Amino acid sequence: MQIAFFSSHSYDIESMERIAKEQGVTPAHELKFFTPRLDATSAKLAEGCEGVCIFVNDVADEAALRVLAAGGTKAMFLRCAGFDM
Repeated sequence: MQIAFFSSHSYDIESMERIAKEQGVTPAHELKFFTPRLDATSAKLAEGCEGVCIFVNDVADEAALRVLAAGGTKAMFLRCAGFDM
């Protein structure tokens, strides 16, 4: 499976690649990292990726989801943690 990561920074790439290697995720799965936020325009970058991983500021609205689905995306993973007080 190819997994596209949106809103990627150098520290995201470094940690995800390290963890993927340690956990045996790669080379069975290919990780692709993109700097732009996910939106209806940037979603095309994930064409051919069965999975996408987005961050809290990405826009996974109907328009973006339609582009992702048309490009073959079947699963979405979220990079978010925290709490509201």
